[in-house]
Amino acid sequence: MVISDFRLGSIDESLVRGVPAPIGVRLIPVRAEGEAIREIIAGESLGPEVLFGRRVRIDAATTTATFSRGPTSIEGLTLLVSPEDQADAASLLRVAARAGVHAPSSTQPIIVRFAGGRWPSQHQEQTTPQGWAPSAALRLLRHADQAGLPVTAAIGEDGALVVDVNARPGTVVAAEALRAILDARPDPERLSGEEIAHIPRERLEAFGRPSPPADTAAWQRSDESDGRWFWLGALALLGVEAWIRRGRSAALAISEVDAHAA
Repeated sequence: MVISDFRLGSIDESLVRGVPAPIGVRLIPVRAEGEAIREIIAGESLGPEVLFGRRVRIDAATTTATFSRGPTSIEGLTLLVSPEDQADAASLLRVAARAGVHAPSSTQPIIVRFAGGRWPSQHQEQTTPQGWAPSAALRLLRHADQAGLPVTAAIGEDGALVVDVNARPGTVVAAEALRAILDARPDPERLSGEEIAHIPRERLEAFGRPSPPADTAAWQRSDESDGRWFWLGALALLGVEAWIRRGRSAALAISEVDAHAA
């Protein structure tokens, strides 16, 4: 039995199928009175040489996004390329912006080295990564594994996400990799937690299943037997025997003392 408000997307049929078959499932929704409309600041997206702020308005039926023009400076992203690839690096940013990606952030810096670029001489990695970057690196590597992108990721000493792309910045692979890197920075679970719509009761009832009847013959297939009760009885008899022997020994000792006294 699970009692929850069951926000939209919080549970699906695959989770229910993961529960062992002998266990019944009952989902009980609790509909607390909440806000009917919510507005969320959803971060910034990268545009051609400009950033756009995103504000999302959601209700139980619709989702509306509003984009507002922001600053023209792009901070928090460093691309390391060879001197001859500088022009391709600038084009790469424009391609990624037109494709639609999350903007970088000065508080969550990202360093990307493409083939031919050089790491700074003081470049070091964290031995015990902390903060936002480890989660972003895992999201990136999962996507890279699925898409076959030639990237590796680590955490810099300053907490930045450090990515190595084995492709020149003028290639399609580099554009796909940069898009994946920028989109891996924000945590998608943060926005999903803002959902206000609920899973319909009818769907929750369809997810549930009754408990199967009890298996009355299960004890016959059990690895345990009733032999443990016989052992318990044997131990009890041994305890009684020891108590009787101590009583007899004490009685004999008293008789001997009386005989010597006489």
